[in-house]
Amino acid sequence: MNITFLVGNGFDIQQGLDTRYTDFYQSIEAEENQFYREIEKNPDNWSDFEYALGEYTKRFKEKIDEENEKNVKSTMFQRFFEDYNKVKNDLGDYIEKEESKFEVSSDGNKVKDTLDNFYKALEVDDRNIFWKLLAYRNDDDIVNVISFNYSSILDKAFNPLKNRIKLEWNRDNRHTQLGKFIHIHGEADRYLTLGVNDSSQIANDFFPENTLYRLVKPIEIKESRDSRDTEAENIIKTSEIIVIFGMSIGDTDAKWWNDINEWLALDKKRLLLICAYEENIKSKRDASTYIECRRRWQERFVGFANYGKEENQEGFNDKVQNQIFISINQTTFFPGIAIKKEKIAENTLN
Repeated sequence: MNITFLVGNGFDIQQGLDTRYTDFYQSIEAEENQFYREIEKNPDNWSDFEYALGEYTKRFKEKIDEENEKNVKSTMFQRFFEDYNKVKNDLGDYIEKEESKFEVSSDGNKVKDTLDNFYKALEVDDRNIFWKLLAYRNDDDIVNVISFNYSSILDKAFNPLKNRIKLEWNRDNRHTQLGKFIHIHGEADRYLTLGVNDSSQIANDFFPENTLYRLVKPIEIKESRDSRDTEAENIIKTSEIIVIFGMSIGDTDAKWWNDINEWLALDKKRLLLICAYEENIKSKRDASTYIECRRRWQERFVGFANYGKEENQEGFNDKVQNQIFISINQTTFFPGIAIKKEKIAENTLN
């Protein structure tokens, strides 16, 4: 059985890393960079850099349209990409510096516990659906990871398990091997990919087609020629269970949500678990609020079905909704894998 984890920035944040875009902005020194000037003026509007980038391209187009001099327009266009590349390089430096503050546990047991029990925080009816599928299959399991992070914290946490991992979902030991680990958006020091999902999210009537690879993530990934897109697509297609953790299901990654919707629709036995984070939900006291939240996440995800196509989603929700499970504010995933080095030093001294 193929089980695939899609992991986003919520994982790094849970470990204590300051990897929100707003954290990165605080490290920026004043300089003549149009993106940093925009962020300084309206930081709240840039809490999601990729979405804000798409919106900014529309304002940038208006600025250039106001210019009459061809040379000035050319200079502005060139400066746009120079400043954008500076942001990407600065972000890579920031992630590397932030990651260097942490030590990753080498025993691997906390990762193993997550893999053993990833569905057990669900309510009993949902939990039983996963258990029945897992118990029915008696073949070995392959766990693949598609990371949307630039850091390597999760990679390091998985490393100790490469030669020793065994999951026990039923009375027989289920031997599990780690499959592929893909950084779909690159890493801090290699092919860091930042941008929007497709040309509809930018001023697409302004940027020439031969420049779109700079702004549209799927195009840049494909042009990188390292096969990470093809590998990730194949992993999804051959999965029986997919788990999404630490991700907001945002528009700028719509390609992947569409792919997973298509994957679900092809086989009713396939299951998707979304570990959702809701800051305002502190407990399960109010069942109606909890149910409403769960349905909202389901509807949002299914809303990406047929993304960018003329077909609508009418009837699609009914087709796959019983295959989508939502775990709200999951606390048992990958707990305490990374520890800040200064805390280790304090404990040593004490």
